[in-house]
Amino acid sequence: MVYFSYEMSGHLIVSGEDAADFLQSQFSADLGHLRPGQAVYGLWLDVRGRIVADSWVFCQAQERFHLFSEHGSASTIAAKLERHIVADEVIIAIQSEAPAVALIDERAEARANEAGAFACLPGRRGRTPSAECIFQSVAGRDAFVNSLGSEAISEAQLHAFRLEAGVPLVPQEAGPGELPGEVGLDHDAVDFQKGCFLGQEVVARMRNVGKPTRGLYLVRSGDSPPSCPADITGREGKTIGELRSVHVEENGWRGVALLKIRALEAASGIFVNGQELVVINEYTQAAEI
Repeated sequence: MVYFSYEMSGHLIVSGEDAADFLQSQFSADLGHLRPGQAVYGLWLDVRGRIVADSWVFCQAQERFHLFSEHGSASTIAAKLERHIVADEVIIAIQSEAPAVALIDERAEARANEAGAFACLPGRRGRTPSAECIFQSVAGRDAFVNSLGSEAISEAQLHAFRLEAGVPLVPQEAGPGELPGEVGLDHDAVDFQKGCFLGQEVVARMRNVGKPTRGLYLVRSGDSPPSCPADITGREGKTIGELRSVHVEENGWRGVALLKIRALEAASGIFVNGQELVVINEYTQAAEI
């Protein structure tokens, strides 16, 4: 087993008599089955079905839920939710960052449940099963890490796992201008059976009768890494997409790019800042989570 310690940057508590129904109407995943101590991953969308943020929703009690987002802004999620409160008995409170540990191993879920953590969330780190443990204090997290007797991995290694599996970061690589179906998040972050939620019509229409015109791709170069975001152009200089992230490796770098599908198919070469890029694969189909 390996682990990675970090801070869960976006943390909110949503409570009140109508909290469960309100969150169900706003979240892309089904919360109806959640019981205290359970969590599910999904997206917060706008009325056009575009991604605003992602998070796990953790049920602490019948009328009390914690929202955890590793890279999303708590204020962004809170503002999005507050815009849609009408007569709902709901209280939204932004919390400080939450100490967390990602466990990556076949035994991650079982070990997470033994951790004495405040919350255990289903992981999304790559091909290998993983779990996220949330602690109420840094001291509690550190005590748990010390008890593991496992190897800590670097952030670069953590990214390598997800790059191999095609897991996009929200909002750096997927959002806020994209639909879930454009970035592969309609497969495991959207429940199409749960009933109505904000943005559902657009997301369902793309899944049933539409076809994305853009997609995420894993690209690489042996040159120096550029700053992101950066325009990606065809050989003739026309912009066909954007490089969203760069991850430096021993012989260059790999990155995630949002590209126009037809333009990519027609291009005789793609470039960023004069560097020619190699397309490794369609990123969101690299592997199953």
